[in-house]
Amino acid sequence: MAKKTQKQLKNALIHGKGYYYGTTIGSSFWRGYKNDNLFMRGDGELWLTRDVLYFRRYFTLDPIKIPTRAITKIRVSHSHAGKFTLAPIVKIHWVKAEQELVSGFLISKDNNELLLWFRKFQKVIKAKFL
Repeated sequence: MAKKTQKQLKNALIHGKGYYYGTTIGSSFWRGYKNDNLFMRGDGELWLTRDVLYFRRYFTLDPIKIPTRAITKIRVSHSHAGKFTLAPIVKIHWVKAEQELVSGFLISKDNNELLLWFRKFQKVIKAKFL
């Protein structure tokens, strides 16, 4: 793991393993966002700092970065970007270059752990939880 990533992890409020379902433009499941390496799905590790939500797919060096100030809404669903699951998918609504994006993550199947993540999110962002 790169030293930069180790420093980011050291500042993490919460850290865990998860799955990235991809990023869509708006709430449309068929309009995938293709820029900035946000189109590739996969397993990886997820961590939240005061300023950024990071997700680093395994076997990659650079994590996906979602600034906490860009997050507008967080909700839970059972589908994202054309994929359906029984596990809860956390959908992060955020804005980049005046475009609304929605990124989907499987953070945990355990409700208590998921609740812990939501509490940490509430501490660092001013988003609406639906």
